[in-house]
Amino acid sequence: ALPHFERAAALLPDNPEARLQLGTALLTLSRPADALPHFEAAVALDPESAQAHYRLALTLRSLGRIAEANTHYREAIALDPSLGR
Repeated sequence: ALPHFERAAALLPDNPEARLQLGTALLTLSRPADALPHFEAAVALDPESAQAHYRLALTLRSLGRIAEANTHYREAIALDPSLGR
């Protein structure tokens, strides 16, 4: 699946969903450093996306960047309170 997500993100670099899906695939493959720029782009392109903030938070946490992760966790929960359950 990864090549398909990479192609989609390459064809649609300004599409937040394409970036979110590629980041998710990379994170699933335990490649958080590679996923990070895609989640950052997804948040920049769609700052109202709770999922983008949440996955960025997960990624930052896995990279040991706890303070930044907490900021994005809070934003994700503010956008979608169900994520805090």
